[in-house]
Amino acid sequence: MTETLYTRLRQPVVLDEKLASGGEGEVWKTDRIGTVAKLFYQPDTTRLEKLQNMIQLPPADPMKKHDHVSIPWPQELIFDTAGRFKGYLMLRIPGGMTLNNVYNSKLRNQKAPGFNWYYLHVAALNVASIVDALHTKGYVIGDIKTDNFLVNNQALVSVIDTDSFQVKGSSRVFRSLVASDGFTPPELISKDMKRFNRRPEHDTFGLAVIIYMLLMGDHPFSGQWAEGIEPLDRDAAIAGGIWPHGPQKLLMPSVLSVPLSNLHQDIQKGFHQTFTDGHRDPAKRLTAKKWCQYLTSAIKSLKACQKNRNHYYNADQPECLWCARSKTFGYDSFPSQSNKSELESYHEFLRAADKKDHQQMIKLWKTVPELQSLGELQEYREKMDEIIRELESIEKFAKACQEMNRSAEEILHIWQSNPAWHALIDQGNYKVGKLSLRQYIDELSKSEEQKNVLIRLLNRCDERFNLKKAYVEEEDQLHQRLKSFLKEAELNESNQRLFERVDLAKKRTRAWQKISTALKENDQIVHNLWVENKHLIDGFVQAQDQIEFFNNLETQMKILSKLKSKIENKQSHEEILTLWELYPSLMKSDFVKQYNIGDTSLQDHIQLYYQKRDLFKKMRKAKQSGQVDQVRQLWDAGLCDEACFKPFEQFLSNAHENLNHWARIRAAALEDEYETVVNYWDEKFTPLAYQAGVQEKIQKAFQLQFGFKNNIHHTGQKSVFMHRDFNEIAYCWPLENATEQNKLSCTHLIFCARSDRYPETPDDIEESVYYRVVRKGEARDKYVRILFPVMKGNYYFSVFPATVICGRVVEIDEPHQFMAPTKHPEIKYSFFRKKHADQHTLFLQVFTSEKVTVPPFAITYDEERPKHYFEEKQNVLAEMDAVACDAGESLIKINTQQKLPDEAFVSIYVRDRSFYDTVRMINLSLDATV
Repeated sequence: MTETLYTRLRQPVVLDEKLASGGEGEVWKTDRIGTVAKLFYQPDTTRLEKLQNMIQLPPADPMKKHDHVSIPWPQELIFDTAGRFKGYLMLRIPGGMTLNNVYNSKLRNQKAPGFNWYYLHVAALNVASIVDALHTKGYVIGDIKTDNFLVNNQALVSVIDTDSFQVKGSSRVFRSLVASDGFTPPELISKDMKRFNRRPEHDTFGLAVIIYMLLMGDHPFSGQWAEGIEPLDRDAAIAGGIWPHGPQKLLMPSVLSVPLSNLHQDIQKGFHQTFTDGHRDPAKRLTAKKWCQYLTSAIKSLKACQKNRNHYYNADQPECLWCARSKTFGYDSFPSQSNKSELESYHEFLRAADKKDHQQMIKLWKTVPELQSLGELQEYREKMDEIIRELESIEKFAKACQEMNRSAEEILHIWQSNPAWHALIDQGNYKVGKLSLRQYIDELSKSEEQKNVLIRLLNRCDERFNLKKAYVEEEDQLHQRLKSFLKEAELNESNQRLFERVDLAKKRTRAWQKISTALKENDQIVHNLWVENKHLIDGFVQAQDQIEFFNNLETQMKILSKLKSKIENKQSHEEILTLWELYPSLMKSDFVKQYNIGDTSLQDHIQLYYQKRDLFKKMRKAKQSGQVDQVRQLWDAGLCDEACFKPFEQFLSNAHENLNHWARIRAAALEDEYETVVNYWDEKFTPLAYQAGVQEKIQKAFQLQFGFKNNIHHTGQKSVFMHRDFNEIAYCWPLENATEQNKLSCTHLIFCARSDRYPETPDDIEESVYYRVVRKGEARDKYVRILFPVMKGNYYFSVFPATVICGRVVEIDEPHQFMAPTKHPEIKYSFFRKKHADQHTLFLQVFTSEKVTVPPFAITYDEERPKHYFEEKQNVLAEMDAVACDAGESLIKINTQQKLPDEAFVSIYVRDRSFYDTVRMINLSLDATV
């Protein structure tokens, strides 16, 4: 009888055969490979919602790597033709039996012979890993017991009845409603499970019970009650925390019990932590993750018995536990097996793989063909095929090594290119002649290593030569060693570099022998040899010791060549002597004594140029002092043949003319003939005028001769800017009348100031700080700007037009006079926004030393820059009437007509400009956002 159901996507699922039935439903085989269906007798919406939550968040299967289903999780919901919920699909668990059949020794020997203590540890570890995977995803098993776990012949475990687990949904918790005797934690005994949410520590109690039963063969809360104590049932003992190894000493281990001390120390610790410490404080119970760690350590510490291969015991114990118990009780819990079981072969294969014992792996793989069909060893199938292929390749390689046309280098290259062979070479009896393949490879490697050592030595010598740290002796030794090696080594193209290096070493040593001999004889020969063989010996330490000498030789030859070229081209004596003096070592060199240029020695040439330099210096000094007679006496036509002496010849030519010119000016000045002075005057005669003491007469001649009053016109345009500690004067440069034809013009202005009256002359001042001379080139936009310290009273200014006459700035016209008041700062303004949230309010903060009235003013803003003056297109924020401010600080609130801009500059504009003449204002513009 078959029935067809459907998934949520309306895909058909055919039920072929009923496999099992229980209190809640039935399990059916389906037409889908490896998949079964569980159908509920009474399917309802609660089950439907619970399964939907489970399908959305499946746990990770810890045994997926072994190709085993340890958590058969709901995969899809199934419905009948009318769309009514019926059950779900899950993966099928092939084979397996409950844990009851392996922890009990009698059942185990009947149904699972060969399932020894090692496999019981592995099964316990697999149970713990399943519980840990479920807890990681937030699930709780609830009804955890040995009946709900299946184990196969590889000790791989699967949990069943997953739909009975406690599941936490988005809006509610679907509780686990069942609790089994002997596995329920003490805090839940006799409780109504429908009213309690299970927690992971409730599962860990039952997990510890299962682990205890697998390793010890008995329930942890069973044993022999102490004399006079009325025996309690198992749940009562659990509720009271009474177990054979607990602190109460009411329940003792039975005679047949396995001593707890025979377990690994971590396992003992886990049981005490769960059953004793965790009795009243469930949070102290060992977690499933921690049980996995403890059991992994325990498995690694197990040791195989030498007498019975089916016995495993803790390596910390002095003797096999199971042999001792068999001898004492006459019953062997793990009897010896005549044939190695599939499970034992499986784990022996894994141990061999862990130790990389390929020979044992191949032996088991071939002798136990069942291993090749195990899903848990799927990952080894390709690897074993690869190992077998590699062994065949090694055999072919051993035969190829015996062929005469194979070079050592080629053989080693093949060997190095196949690193997988290195671990397998000893797995077979491979021979090359009388040597094993490994011995043969070692011999070749040693020979090749000798060559490589020689090449490394060669590279080191080359490196030292490049770093100029090589020794001639090293190069000679390398030469001899290379020759010896090449006589014995196999000669082929790969050694061509060594051949070339032998020849280079020979050339280097011979080159040094030649130059070291020449060092004792002649510098000229040394120089020629150095230039010719520099590339061969430049890396030797011996050459570096002489490098300064070699470089000097080379430099001297180059300088001599340049000197010869300059002398032959008749360049100036200064250029030749500068080159000569740059190299003091050249002056002492033997080359100079023997070097001729034409018919004259180089030394005679140099001596002549020194004579020219000395003469030039003396003539220049005499010329600068105006000593015409001295220049005339020094003139030597034989030495003054270069262009640099031409100015002296011109100087002598002009000296006579200048002497007569100056004599006429001097005489006119002494006779007060001012017109003659003005007509013949030249500023170059200024030093002579001061020597003769007639400079004032010459200056007076210009002042009296020219009618400057008709030439200079003061515009009177000026501005005075008052600062805290000084006044700034902006004065427009005077105009010159274009109708007057005069040689002189107004090149300077002299500013003089007093506090009591106008200065009458430039020297009529009280302090030097009130005297300023400004050159016309310093004026910007026709305005001269100068700063004067603040006076006690007012400023009285006299501005004199001036020009330079006979080396001095002299006034050339009547001054322009004006007065500027001195003021001191009294008030300071600054803007700031008091409340950023209010975009229509500004506050003006006023600081003043006395009571003052701020005249009507406007608040303006500009998006590009602050402004201190009003413009027609300026944006106005507010208009304010006059405001009286007391001495000290005053705060004026300003309500703007529009919303304040975020990035603009805000300024104050006082319409009454006279206000600026009575008070001092600073910081008139600030960014409104500050």
